[in-house]
Amino acid sequence: MRTTGIEIENLTAIFVTIEEINTELKILPDYCLKITLENHKESKSISDFCKLITSTIDKINPDRIAIIERQTSGDYAAGALSFKVEGLIQIYPNKTVEIINSASIRAYIKKNLNNVTAKFKYQEKALNLCLFLMGKGK
Repeated sequence: MRTTGIEIENLTAIFVTIEEINTELKILPDYCLKITLENHKESKSISDFCKLITSTIDKINPDRIAIIERQTSGDYAAGALSFKVEGLIQIYPNKTVEIINSASIRAYIKKNLNNVTAKFKYQEKALNLCLFLMGKGK
């Protein structure tokens, strides 16, 4: 099974992909990427971003794909542009893109030990999402 977790930070989508090989989870470094929407006001930039997202997910070919849910209100509410990025990812035509609550991910990670670590700190939340997807609803 192969899963891709995505964390969105402003105009950047952080992808982490893991695969289960012989009951062992491995990060696929070629599919750990940052994709940024360069100019949210230009139609061509938005179109290019959509095409890049689609081709990237097609290339990864995950069994499950999800985005970490962001808060819509309160002190830690996500910015409007990040929701634009989320929407562009959610319209991926070939697979359902799930939205997973961050509290559920944190609770799962707290209760379940894993031996997979992110190469970079900024990848940790997306990796934890992948681990959640692997452990829940196989």
